[in-house]
Amino acid sequence: MSETEDENLINDWVENQSKILKDRHDNHMSDLQKAEYYKFKGSTIIDEINNVYIKSKHAYKYQKLREKYLVSHLNNITIHKIHLLVQILSEKQNVEALTLLLSLFTGRDIEALSRDDLILDKENALYKVKVDLPVHDIPDNLKKHFETPHNTFYLKLPDLFKNFRKLKSKLSSTKAAKILKESIMRNHHIRFELKQLSYYMGYWMSHRGFDTSIFAIINGQGQNLASGVNYLLIESDEITRIYEEYTNHIINNDITWMQLSSSFMNNKIGSSLVLKNESITKIFSSLSETIQNINVKDFKSFCLQYNLYTIYTVFILNLSTGNRPVQNIYDDLKFIHIKSKLVYIEDKSRESTLAYRVAVMAEQSKIQLQYYLSYLNHIKNETIFSKSLNSEIDQIINGESPIFQLIVNNKLSEFKTNIRNVIGDNFNIQLNWNRHFMRTCLHNYDVDPKRIDMWMGHEGLGGYALSKFSSMSLHDLIEIANKISMILKDLKINPLKLV
Repeated sequence: MSETEDENLINDWVENQSKILKDRHDNHMSDLQKAEYYKFKGSTIIDEINNVYIKSKHAYKYQKLREKYLVSHLNNITIHKIHLLVQILSEKQNVEALTLLLSLFTGRDIEALSRDDLILDKENALYKVKVDLPVHDIPDNLKKHFETPHNTFYLKLPDLFKNFRKLKSKLSSTKAAKILKESIMRNHHIRFELKQLSYYMGYWMSHRGFDTSIFAIINGQGQNLASGVNYLLIESDEITRIYEEYTNHIINNDITWMQLSSSFMNNKIGSSLVLKNESITKIFSSLSETIQNINVKDFKSFCLQYNLYTIYTVFILNLSTGNRPVQNIYDDLKFIHIKSKLVYIEDKSRESTLAYRVAVMAEQSKIQLQYYLSYLNHIKNETIFSKSLNSEIDQIINGESPIFQLIVNNKLSEFKTNIRNVIGDNFNIQLNWNRHFMRTCLHNYDVDPKRIDMWMGHEGLGGYALSKFSSMSLHDLIEIANKISMILKDLKINPLKLV
């Protein structure tokens, strides 16, 4: 599709949405809550979507330039000073020097360091990291389908730390560390703050383009530092590689590395709610086969096929958009523009932020949604329906009620509330499993971390990806959609056509 055709599609949708929202706004002028619902960062939904599209033509080429000259709010120390400090501290051989070096090499404030986690002897210089991550309750019958993560690993410190192995006392207090800092500044004419040492790892990783969630894992702070860390599962050898690169950067590559023992390697660190690739493939294949094999002979069998087909469609869309499990998922059809694959979703509310966002569907999700709408049009006049149910299906097709609902007790009901009643214990896991799985996949497929946060609806260091001052744009969402389409293809997840 050409750029002109793309623009025409967006403009047509924007014009149509404007009319819809104006009508709704006129009907609810006295309802302040409804009026607020149609706000997005101080403007209407359509204003924001239109602005995003306009920005897509200009913003992306400035992203690298903006990053290159970004002035960090951390006021970071220079690498030249880092090299001098490492040399000075290495020569002091006291507990205060050891404490400052650990802060620099682990990304931790002095208060967060523990002598108990430091292993120093002739053979080893290691720092134990335990990541504070949520524990998900997965039923025993489903555990075999999930990756088995660990929350503990070891950082291989450079050999210079072995020189401190005779120090058995606790690490220095902040007060004592400040005294050493003042002495170094006075005697060596190097100005720095203690916070600059612990912040330096995050600064370096951010400017190197690494995922801030990986820094949150290495740092041990988890969600306190990056929202995405709860959804990421990463190989421990990748952590080792990144940390080795960071350490070589600090000490100017003057080091001989030893491989960690096998007990520290080949583990996965992070989320415990990430399904195995082969299990994802099996789930969609089994669900597709079940739906197609249902012999629709009465209302009960029809309801089963309808509900499972709805779930299948939602699952594919969720993998594509990263949508959270809300009551009326994706709202109604008026907030989806199928031709351009745009979906406007509101899946998270906070008191201080209106967290609305735009997503772009992968090609398979677009096709599946088209198949689903064809199915609804086909069944809306089925004689096995009650008149009221026929009317409710019509409302879905006309965009007057939420698109995805399940038939419970002979009527359409909210998706999230009733999905457990349909799938039972066969897939009784948290409904945001798709976000854990796809965020990990996008990382493994080398997608830009900023784009991943944008897709997840997470705040990065500069705030929401599509906020007023962001350099991200619709172009980034399209690139993610293309990558997800590739992932779905690799997983053999295909659209399912019933009619």
